[in-house]
Amino acid sequence: MPKSCSAYNCTNRYNNKNPEITFHRFPFSKPSVLKQWLENIGRDDFQPRKHMVICSLHFTPDCFSGLGNRKNLLWNAVPTLFTVPSQDTKQNNCRKRLKRALKSAADKWDDTAPDMTPPFTEDTKTEQMHEDAQHSHSNEEAYCQTTKDLAATDHTYSLLDPCTTKARLFNVLDANSWLQKRLQTKCRLIKRMKLKLQDAQRELLTLRRQLRYRYTHCQRYSQLSMGKLLRDLVKQ
Repeated sequence: MPKSCSAYNCTNRYNNKNPEITFHRFPFSKPSVLKQWLENIGRDDFQPRKHMVICSLHFTPDCFSGLGNRKNLLWNAVPTLFTVPSQDTKQNNCRKRLKRALKSAADKWDDTAPDMTPPFTEDTKTEQMHEDAQHSHSNEEAYCQTTKDLAATDHTYSLLDPCTTKARLFNVLDANSWLQKRLQTKCRLIKRMKLKLQDAQRELLTLRRQLRYRYTHCQRYSQLSMGKLLRDLVKQ
């Protein structure tokens, strides 16, 4: 099965005509690196499979190791060179998904529709009008639901549930308050440690001065003692 690049708007395929282009599989064994791959690729609802690959043109030169004849990726290499789709392209893709969903719903309705038509009377006319109204209402609900689902998948940053968002906001505020209190405690601890360090430095400076004074005094005393001893020897 020929390999082709899974990046958006990339048509590179594995062949012998371009030996400089290499293909690399997704790092399923490293979830954190795989997450960065998927974020940089930027394809909506994209789930990579085992044999899908990305070509080497989407990696910078520092992502490859210089060992061996082949281009080997580093363990933390992440593709960063991609063609970002424009907003119009995203809207067109959303419209295409919406059309496919509506067509699938229409095909499903045609498959489940009855083949036999009952005799047409006034009662059946009223029932038919009622059923048509219900069918139109159900189609409108299905269309609205499909539009909401597509909007939710296309714009992941939209607020789905205000209650959930409010609860998350309060949790974040509580966590922020706790972190601020912990930061203040750590700052007070660091301040006390700095004061202790300054006291220790002053004490060390005092000890050095005392040691220097004693050393100078002992040296002077030894010189005087040696001079006195020499004078006594000369007198003798």
